[in-house]
Amino acid sequence: MSATELIHNLAARARIASRTLSVATTAQRREALTNIADALISRSAEVIAANEEDMKRGSIRDYLAPIHFAKWTRSQTNYRAIWSNWHGL
Repeated sequence: MSATELIHNLAARARIASRTLSVATTAQRREALTNIADALISRSAEVIAANEEDMKRGSIRDYLAPIHFAKWTRSQTNYRAIWSNWHGL
């Protein structure tokens, strides 16, 4: 699959998810976001490792302004904080 096809596929899936969430109840949206947070936490080591590999290759640094890159790298360890904040709402 080419990069263009991948982006189109992801965009189509995002539109479907958007429509689904637009008619979901608050409880259903909260459950969906909680499940997403849980998945990020359970796979955080894998995500961080992949991000570190991208940074080694320079593929991320080339696209992000220095200030955003610094914020982005700090955010890699904040999955638990985000999840905790979400559950505290």
